Amino acid sequence: MTLETKKGKLTFRTWIACGFGVGFAPQAPGTIATFFLAVVYGFLPELDPILGVIIAASLCLLGVYLCGHAEKLLGHDAGSIVWDEFAGFAVAVWAVPKSWPVVLAALMIFRFFDIVKPPPAGAAQRLPGGWGIVADDIVAGIYTNLALRGLLLLIA
Repeated sequence: MTLETKKGKLTFRTWIACGFGVGFAPQAPGTIATFFLAVVYGFLPELDPILGVIIAASLCLLGVYLCGHAEKLLGHDAGSIVWDEFAGFAVAVWAVPKSWPVVLAALMIFRFFDIVKPPPAGAAQRLPGGWGIVADDIVAGIYTNLALRGLLLLIA
């Protein structure tokens, strides 16, 4: 089965940018993609912070490439492009102690910041191509990471 867009055939790179198909969910694809990643992340072993930053940076850089490619076929920051949520969530949970309550909090806080787009996320989203698609989620991930750290300090 080949999926067609108005601008051509869906490529393997675009399918990856769409979260291996998760982004084609009919409702709230960004939230569903983040939920999917949160569940996967929750079952992974806790990572060394250095390995975590390498993975997060790799997801971000790969996302710029993949999302930029997908945007050419699907349109500017199409809702089905969800790799940016993967990258942003990786930033959100970087070097934060992992437990299911923290994963759930990260999911909710990240979605809040990704939807509201507090400055400079809105401006970052206006960057060209894949940079704009991924940059606002990186900002949302940074805000989420800081909020999680603050919550953990308050609870401790």
